[in-house]
Amino acid sequence: MTPLERPIGVVLADDDVEMLDFLENLVDWKAMGFEILARGTDGLDALRRLRDRPADLLLSDITMPGMDGYALAAALRERNPDVRALFFTCHEDFDHARRAIHAGAEAYLVKYTLNGDTLSRELMKAGAVVRQARTRRARENAFDESLVSARESLIYETVKMARADPERMRERFTLYKMGFRHVQFCLIAISADGGTPPGAVPDFVGADSFRLDSSRSDSSRSDLSRPDSTHPTSEQPAATAAWRHELAAILGESFQAAGIEDHLFFYDSQVILLHGWDDPPALEDSYVEILARSLKAIGDERVVRLVALRGGLYRSPADIPAALADLAVRREAQFYNQNALLLQETVQWPDYAQPSPEAMEETLSRLLTPFRARGDFPRALEDVAASLCADRIAPSAVRRLFEGLIRRMRETGEPIPHDQPPVQLESASFAACLAAVQSAYARFKRAEDGALAYAERPDIRRALRYVEAHLRDDLSLRTLAEKLHISAGYLSRLFRKHAGVSYSEYLTKRRVARATELLRDGDLSMEEVAERVGIDNVNYFYRFYKRETGMTPGSARKGGAGR
Repeated sequence: MTPLERPIGVVLADDDVEMLDFLENLVDWKAMGFEILARGTDGLDALRRLRDRPADLLLSDITMPGMDGYALAAALRERNPDVRALFFTCHEDFDHARRAIHAGAEAYLVKYTLNGDTLSRELMKAGAVVRQARTRRARENAFDESLVSARESLIYETVKMARADPERMRERFTLYKMGFRHVQFCLIAISADGGTPPGAVPDFVGADSFRLDSSRSDSSRSDLSRPDSTHPTSEQPAATAAWRHELAAILGESFQAAGIEDHLFFYDSQVILLHGWDDPPALEDSYVEILARSLKAIGDERVVRLVALRGGLYRSPADIPAALADLAVRREAQFYNQNALLLQETVQWPDYAQPSPEAMEETLSRLLTPFRARGDFPRALEDVAASLCADRIAPSAVRRLFEGLIRRMRETGEPIPHDQPPVQLESASFAACLAAVQSAYARFKRAEDGALAYAERPDIRRALRYVEAHLRDDLSLRTLAEKLHISAGYLSRLFRKHAGVSYSEYLTKRRVARATELLRDGDLSMEEVAERVGIDNVNYFYRFYKRETGMTPGSARKGGAGR
């Protein structure tokens, strides 16, 4: 079954089980081309039941314990940016409707007016949007496949054969009126910061070349300008293709209007411009303005940071492979530069510092300590970032540092799903590395806090914050209630309603998560770990941890190899 033929995958979420049953039986899902993949009593429950199956449509209550409907929609869109949402609630007010629309909802439905006809109508509308997105994605996938097979591309032939027969390449440029008549040229690489540029010059596979001047008609560019709603990432080749194609279309129109005769081709998830000169090689202000305007247009639309990087000067088609390698070197030299336009003719290689492993481990500890203690992690990250910039630490060391930090975040308890692929920062700029850490921290806080992040009641927020800060203390229900100046019975009901579990279950879960974190770190003795999570007797801690996780504390310290 092709993706276009597959039923539209649906996720249902509501903390009212009777409402879930009502929805499941309200319409004939299969006959309408839908399939219910998962149903859950809150966002986290729905995600657990969905696992890794692809969802296309979410039908969700807004207010739920643990993770609300808005957060669930955001989590599903991280897996599939084309996911659509139908929100329903008991609240018929403007604020809820406004938030639902802001969250990208197809419709905002009120529960007590919901019937089969209304739901069928909204499902058909949402289904049409999903199928349109699938069609766009299939078309872009097919376009990318055609690029891979484009072995006769002139630029492809140039890189493949230039070393062997550069004169023949000159003839081909003249024959195809590509006008390689300038005295010299440079390459300008446009990439999504954090993408994967070449570390060296690989085989030139999947190149597509076309001229950006008046000789190319509007119709010949039409296939390159079809947008979709995805964000370009290394895990989404169709989305990566989309921003490149849109950028090519925008640059083509702008260059044509300005009489600029650059050539453009796609290379390793980048857009490469070949720009020639006869006069002294200075980019005109109008050219720079076109680049800046085009990058901003695509970046704003797709929420991605695009960077234009200029290479050195060359004179022959045979020099194109060397020019591509030069771009990779220049990218490293511009690691700490946060400008979007890196267009200077010459780049001086910075004197990067190569820190010792011990020094980088100490820097990692400076970040992990406030993170684990639930302290001011953003301030610590800001201080470390300033220190790294001031000391000009080598890009490779900085990337390893932040990759390790994000990995430790994911290993801290249950908040970050462990089935996510590891973060790859091997080509990211310093700004992109920081953004990756900030994103991981934001995800951790959203998932860890659960009701804390989304509950509307300040008393449950105070309760969860107090638990996180005092895991080593006496945290009986009565003690916590006294600290919050409320009754124990009321607090118990509050926890079940807003955290989705009993207080004792939540406390056990957090103590196990903190103990696992401390055990994996390996700096504390078993007695100290037990004390940090509020257990005075190490023998009881051993039995407690074994009962809750199925493994001994010693096995957890070694990475979970033993049971």
